[in-house]
Amino acid sequence: LDDITLIDYIRDRPTLTKERSPLPYGDLSLLHLRDVINFLKYENDWFNLGLQLGIHYSILQKIAQENAKVDDCKREMIVHWLNNDVIDDCGPPTKTKLIYALQRVN
Repeated sequence: LDDITLIDYIRDRPTLTKERSPLPYGDLSLLHLRDVINFLKYENDWFNLGLQLGIHYSILQKIAQENAKVDDCKREMIVHWLNNDVIDDCGPPTKTKLIYALQRVN
């Protein structure tokens, strides 16, 4: 690699490592837990994401109290969402709903 290419690679590397893994379109269920966790690998604002996904505030508080690590909290929040344990019945969890929620958080 020449110097310019190496500099470009180093500068762009953070965005390359933050690429999201593929997630299937359509309805999501607990069968997709691993895929959703991988999709959200770099998302640490799990609490606000959970609110945007329609998970009740008290459930998110309970998750925060019972889990010390961010990854554990995020996983439990995802499980609640994939189980469709949300405030209003707006249909099953989908990739589209997840992306819209991420856009509102970020």
